[in-house]
Amino acid sequence: MASPHKRGFRKQKRFAITVALLAIEIALFVLFTLRLSSNILWVYTAAQAVSVLTAIYIVNRKGNPNYKIMWILFILLVPCIGVLTFLLWGGGRVFPYIKRRMERITASYADVLAECPDLREQIAREDPFSARQATYLAENSGFPAAGNSACEFLAPGEAFFPRLLEEIERAERYIFLEYFILAEGTLWDELFALLERKAKAGVSVRIIFDDFGSINRQYRGFVKRVRAAGIEISAFNPLRPSVDIFMNNRNHRKIAVIDGKVAATGGLNIGDEYVNRQTVHGYWMDCGALITGDAVRSFVVMFCIMWEFTTRKHLDARDFLADAPVADDGYLLPYCDGPTNDRNPAEGLYMQILNTAQRYVYIASPYLILDNNIINALT
Repeated sequence: MASPHKRGFRKQKRFAITVALLAIEIALFVLFTLRLSSNILWVYTAAQAVSVLTAIYIVNRKGNPNYKIMWILFILLVPCIGVLTFLLWGGGRVFPYIKRRMERITASYADVLAECPDLREQIAREDPFSARQATYLAENSGFPAAGNSACEFLAPGEAFFPRLLEEIERAERYIFLEYFILAEGTLWDELFALLERKAKAGVSVRIIFDDFGSINRQYRGFVKRVRAAGIEISAFNPLRPSVDIFMNNRNHRKIAVIDGKVAATGGLNIGDEYVNRQTVHGYWMDCGALITGDAVRSFVVMFCIMWEFTTRKHLDARDFLADAPVADDGYLLPYCDGPTNDRNPAEGLYMQILNTAQRYVYIASPYLILDNNIINALT
């Protein structure tokens, strides 16, 4: 292993080069725009008109009022630069061709997500409120409710990761890992040693990590070492010096799937601070869950979709499913959300919970960032 002082050197250098080239690209465009608008009156007038139209568009679109005001002021003060910045990073959009590709990939797995015909009616008989949530999520996320499922809640990270490692130890066919942050340290050393051993035993291991989230958390040659251990690994949306919308879209998922029998999710990345072996922001309190039963199918599909999107290699999700009955008849509805889904099912679900709560709502999160809609619902 590389010496500690070399941690992240290559990644940080690439990040610095990316930022520098991006800054130069933006500076050249700004200079060109300012020179053009100051010398040609009609260009300046057109820019003012476009900025007003953009401001009207922002006022009428859905979103946080505070967020809207910030963009409107910026656009009206510096029209050319403001409009361009909003088009690139402020609209919460992705390029149409990227959206179409994700939709095409997602559609190819739709048949794997077929919902049991009578399940929603069964839920409605037992719990009408939960049935409304299930209907909303199924229609807006594309992921169905699942019966015959169980959930083991685990918090904090010191309780979650030992259980995850236990399940990985039991893997016989495959292991899927998808994390926003995959940081080298003592936790990764334990996990990697286990993954390397399982790969040598014939277990297929695939990993997706977000390039931005992990860029300064890995030693030089990290990906090469992982691949040398017989593990397939891919970075989601690698950083590059490009002024495009998609660079702002990151993969914040934190999921694991083992043999189609067990899935893990929650708010915990792979890093020493998440098990409080390293203090970064004080004591880190977060939670995770282990899912068993029919609901694991949705996690299999989530990973397969993202693997194909990231690597352009198709995985037949049916090859990774398993019939693993559990001694529980609970209902679960795992789902995913992202910038290619304009319906924002996650936000809609939270608003539904807050607006229909009768007695209490408990919220536990280390990332408590309340927008105007959530604050209004809470008050």
